[in-house]
Amino acid sequence: MGTRNSTQQVKKRDDSVDAVTLLITDHKEVKQRFKSYDALVDADAGTEEKEALAEEKEEEEELFPKVKRSKLDLQALGEEMSARKQQLMADVGVEQDA
Repeated sequence: MGTRNSTQQVKKRDDSVDAVTLLITDHKEVKQRFKSYDALVDADAGTEEKEALAEEKEEEEELFPKVKRSKLDLQALGEEMSARKQQLMADVGVEQDA
């Protein structure tokens, strides 16, 4: 009987060691996946930032000079756009700060 109990205890211990080893392995794999994900997110963020900077440059170098040459009343246009925004926001039930 003593040998049988010892064998069961060893098996339980081996099962526990296997479970811990599996958990450690899984944990390492999850950490690696998070690192990979973070690297992808950072790469995407860099790409988005570059695209935003390119758009900003285009606006400043091409669009803004065209608008200035157009002789539009930019003050009146801004007021019209602001009024329209307020109207649209009110239509969907969003309050605006004054």
